[in-house]
Amino acid sequence: MSPTSEILSSKEKAVSASKELKPIYDAYYSYILDFLKSKNAYHRNISFPLFIEPFPEYFDSKVKLMIIGKETFSWPASVNLPVLRDGILNPNIVELVLRNYSYFELGKGKHSPFWQFCRKLNRKFNKSDKSFIWNNISKVDENKTTPKWDILKGLSANDSFPIIKREIAILKPRVIVFLTGSIPDSHLYNVFKGLKLVVLNDVIFRMVHSSLPYHSYKTQHPKSLRVRGTFDRVIEYIYADVSKEDSLEQPLI
Repeated sequence: MSPTSEILSSKEKAVSASKELKPIYDAYYSYILDFLKSKNAYHRNISFPLFIEPFPEYFDSKVKLMIIGKETFSWPASVNLPVLRDGILNPNIVELVLRNYSYFELGKGKHSPFWQFCRKLNRKFNKSDKSFIWNNISKVDENKTTPKWDILKGLSANDSFPIIKREIAILKPRVIVFLTGSIPDSHLYNVFKGLKLVVLNDVIFRMVHSSLPYHSYKTQHPKSLRVRGTFDRVIEYIYADVSKEDSLEQPLI
């Protein structure tokens, strides 16, 4: 990290990261439209993409945490633009989607097992509920669930536009937790070519890849963890594993 970046405020760091992400998202949205056109898929109920607008609290956190879920349960650009086909000709889509990320406030007021897990894990490391990044392994959903394989692979695991790896490179999380549940491992291998999964226990794997930090974990969806009675155990394991490698008495960079 350069001396200049060290003296930036958390708000300035958030603005800088957003400026770095914005042109990538502009290009990626164009890529999505071209891809759907090539597949004659404009008519399908594809959601708008999940684009990240990091909160300043993320850059002020002790442990920069990114939590990657499966996909959104719909993700409109606005009330009048519920699915992607409705906004094809709208030039302000990227701005609208980014604003939606901010308004959503990382699931504030949501009490599903997924959001309970996110907040509980984040609070093990950080004080603010806005200190983590929410991302998805599928940047879009289809009919409010995991897209069909052609869309899933084409829009989230295409080598010509490795969107998730670019987000990770810019936001530089210290810890990444993949709550990808029923998403097949083959998709993870497509996103991260050469990925290795190392068994840590019966419900947690370490994900080893050059584009991922050492503390990258894959586990089941929190709903399944709760059914199995392993919800809190997974959180405690991740916290302990990170803590034994790093002193949490000082901010991690």
